Amino acid sequence: MSAIDGPEAHEQTVHVFVSYAREDKRWLDADYRFNLIPFLAESLRRHNTVFWYDTELKPGDVFKRHIEEQIDQAQIAVLIVSQSFLNSDFIEQIEMPRIAERARQGETIVIPVLVEPCDWGDYPFLADRQMVPSANPLIDFTESEAKWAKVKFQILDGLKAQLKRIRETPQSAASAGQGAETTGSVFAEKTRSSAVIHGDREPAAGKFTEQAFGNLKVAGSRGVKIPVWAWAAGAVLILAVVAVLLRGHFVTNETSSGMRSGTTVRLTSIFGTSDGKKLWAVGDGGALIESDDGGVTWLPRASGVTSHLESIFGTSNGQTLLAVGVGGAIIKSGDAGATWTQEKSGTTDALLANFGTADGQGQWAVSGLGNIVESKDGGATWTKHGTGASWLGSVMGTGDGGHLWAVGGSGTILESDDGGGTWVMRYSAVQTALSAIFASSDGSKLWAIGAGTITESDDGGSTWTTHNTGNATWPHAIFGSSDGARLWAVGDAGMIIESDDKGATWTTRKSGTTNPLCSIFGTSDGARLWAVGDNGIVLASNDGGKTWTK
Repeated sequence: MSAIDGPEAHEQTVHVFVSYAREDKRWLDADYRFNLIPFLAESLRRHNTVFWYDTELKPGDVFKRHIEEQIDQAQIAVLIVSQSFLNSDFIEQIEMPRIAERARQGETIVIPVLVEPCDWGDYPFLADRQMVPSANPLIDFTESEAKWAKVKFQILDGLKAQLKRIRETPQSAASAGQGAETTGSVFAEKTRSSAVIHGDREPAAGKFTEQAFGNLKVAGSRGVKIPVWAWAAGAVLILAVVAVLLRGHFVTNETSSGMRSGTTVRLTSIFGTSDGKKLWAVGDGGALIESDDGGVTWLPRASGVTSHLESIFGTSNGQTLLAVGVGGAIIKSGDAGATWTQEKSGTTDALLANFGTADGQGQWAVSGLGNIVESKDGGATWTKHGTGASWLGSVMGTGDGGHLWAVGGSGTILESDDGGGTWVMRYSAVQTALSAIFASSDGSKLWAIGAGTITESDDGGSTWTTHNTGNATWPHAIFGSSDGARLWAVGDAGMIIESDDKGATWTTRKSGTTNPLCSIFGTSDGARLWAVGDNGIVLASNDGGKTWTK
């Protein structure tokens, strides 16, 4: 399998109409550092995609009719949702009624992308669909190149998977999307597509038609009169949907009160000694905290950097530790975290994960641009390798570093049996992104996890078998006992899932939080576990993951 799929001449053309307000045009501006649509357009160019921009309108074109024609041929409608989007008269009166009707008839899959906070929950047409991303508005991911790399490739993988569904069942494009939503996430199921792009144009007279957003708009809806029956039905629907969304898809305003970390920044990674007595966690803005009592209390440490740190790994006794992050940042401690020095990685890539040998001499880190940096001298010098992968989010290996694996976008699994000198692409049978990988201590068994999916290997990574985890929430990390008999994974919306049969079946555990959980670590037998995430949250379990406390 190649990380970048080749073009298929026989593939049908699939159109995606991207609806946006002019105030949000930066997401379509190729010169904007965090642009979304140009990135998707270029990435999908080789997949028989068709793009239409409003700048392509020719003199004499009747823009309203032209836009309606583009909507009518689109199998997917991507909505760039913001307050400007909700306030747009043109979108409200011209585009949404047509998109909504095509969705109702099963002709269009609707995927709303939340780019900034707004009152979208007031619109049942939007509230009935899961927002992309599932936890935070897209603008929140522009704080960090590492965050942006992850989210844009997750959206890309989402588009690829939906396009695959459409092409497998071309007679019912939208039914595939409906199926994705019933599993809990259009985003988690992913899509492949072409895009038609427009701008917010001349506002017409009047306000929302009753058909535009499912016949319902609530208070503050610019003077729309709503029938009594609609208020009753809408109130029940909105309260139910918003309650679920607020519970499951938004980061809550939990504070550090009661949280043992003593910080409110996002904690991205946790690592500890094999007995769990000493723990370290890193996060945004160079955050670094340490515990000497198994996570009961935490103290801040000076990392020496302000870059977002994305991962930390070290020797089993914690004597040697390395953390990596945005802009190619690498910091190292040779005295169990007491002091830290910056190392020159030789790259400006956002380094998203790292792994090291048992003696700390061999070190590897993977990047959001699909590269791998390697050190053979404990992190003093580094060599960069290109892999051809779109992005890589996790790396794991045997204690001697002789065998290594990395995973990332579009189901990518890379394997090296020469200590990282060369990498071979393995077929995973998974089209969606794989966010994390874990291996048994001898490397004979491996598990890689994506949204709703876990793929495992019983032969050291040569072949892979896929299972459904039963939870479509986006995962961020996976950990297991040294023999792999028990496994745990954490992710968005406080997700914690557990398997006690080597990944064959999974059980959802109550985390007590809706904060995204970014990382999990535990003792070699899995009896004690810790997880960290947004807003400085630290969770602990002393019963093998059955129950968790802050």
